[in-house]
Amino acid sequence: MVSYRDGDPIMTRRLLFLTLLPALALGSAGCRHCCKRSSAPTYIEAPARDRDILIPPPTGGLPSQRTLPADPGLPPPAISSEPSGSRYRPSRETLYPDALLESPAIPPKGSGEPPPVLPLGEGVSSKSLSPAGYADRTNSPTGLPGYAVVSDRIATGRKPTVEGFDRLRATGYKTVVYLHDSDKDVSATKELAEKKGLTFIGIPTTPGTLKAAFSKFAETVGDRANRPAYVFDDDGIRTGSLWYLYFRTVESFSDDTAQVKAAPLGLRDAQGEEKTKFWLAVQDYLSKR
Repeated sequence: MVSYRDGDPIMTRRLLFLTLLPALALGSAGCRHCCKRSSAPTYIEAPARDRDILIPPPTGGLPSQRTLPADPGLPPPAISSEPSGSRYRPSRETLYPDALLESPAIPPKGSGEPPPVLPLGEGVSSKSLSPAGYADRTNSPTGLPGYAVVSDRIATGRKPTVEGFDRLRATGYKTVVYLHDSDKDVSATKELAEKKGLTFIGIPTTPGTLKAAFSKFAETVGDRANRPAYVFDDDGIRTGSLWYLYFRTVESFSDDTAQVKAAPLGLRDAQGEEKTKFWLAVQDYLSKR
């Protein structure tokens, strides 16, 4: 038998080791439980889709699982390009009937029908006063050379042929106004017009009689009882000059605007010395007003 002596240091250390051994064993087990965790990644399960969510079974024997309606085959809704929070609103598209997109007032080219009589001076700007605004001079109605619309139920041009007088009457014209040289015999033209059922008014027009001629002209075209009326001459000198004066005085247009408006009515067609004489007479008339 081994005896232990009190105060032996070796035995004291051995007893202390044996006493602490169970505590170390318990501590080691606890550390492994808390510290040695699995290094494998963890995942959070996504929530179930709407169609997989089960709801309590309703009464009436209906299926307990909620199902979404089947795709009816319609195209997906359009994705708007409007920025979030913007006040932008696309403008509404204005739809017009097909009949309004066409211009029934202008007869087809080559039909031989005179262009319609259009009002003058209503919303007309200098940009719209081109010759094309009055008539297509390359497509004048048969028998009516130089035909051009002037104003409300008034047109102008060169002297009509026999067929032209027939066409004027057939399209509803009432009066023809002939601006002619004072020495010209107009009896045959007057007789033809009256035979076709048209009222004939002849106005002798020369540079020397311009004032009187214009007074008669303005009175005639201003009288609505004479409308629809067709004003004509032989070469465009007289119609162009008097219409220019009409625009300057009665309509109160500027010189540039009056010239643009009178150009397709004969003013641009006039040539030669007679045109110069008429133009000087026109300027003299305006200077004395």
